[in-house]
Amino acid sequence: MDPRVLRNFVVVARTGSVSRAADEVLITQPALSRQMQSLEAELKVELFERSRGRLAVSASGRELLPHVVELLAADDRLRSVARSLAAGRL
Repeated sequence: MDPRVLRNFVVVARTGSVSRAADEVLITQPALSRQMQSLEAELKVELFERSRGRLAVSASGRELLPHVVELLAADDRLRSVARSLAAGRL
């Protein structure tokens, strides 16, 4: 799983809109929609409920969201330690 796609999932979930999220993360709406569909396929779970142009985080998406946030925090910590090691600070 690509951390950028996971971060984008968090933004889509927070904003409740692929269009608003796309504006925030500076990619096109179709590209972000494809990322979310690809993530759903990879995880084999529906993250969003879609109906009549509306988007809502599904029950599965709500269940996974805190785990994604936790995973991204761990990714941030890992990258920070790696930068420190590369700079000779640890």
